[in-house]
Amino acid sequence: APELVIVVVSEGKAKVVFDNYAFAYKYTPAPNFSIEFVNDWSGIEGDTEIYKKPSFLRSRTKHKIWREGNVLKYKSWK
Repeated sequence: APELVIVVVSEGKAKVVFDNYAFAYKYTPAPNFSIEFVNDWSGIEGDTEIYKKPSFLRSRTKHKIWREGNVLKYKSWK
């Protein structure tokens, strides 16, 4: 899996808020930033697009980080 790093810059200071291997399957750029991803890549093998398929996502814990105003929020669900 590729490494996903999310860095927040505020008042001239940078802070890493996420750094792990993950597959992003949904992304919205700023100003309405949002990213949904899974970090369980077991079973991917040769199909590099499988992480986008509902059948693959159904059994995985999904994670979401999004911007709401000036705050980053996080949730996970199965």
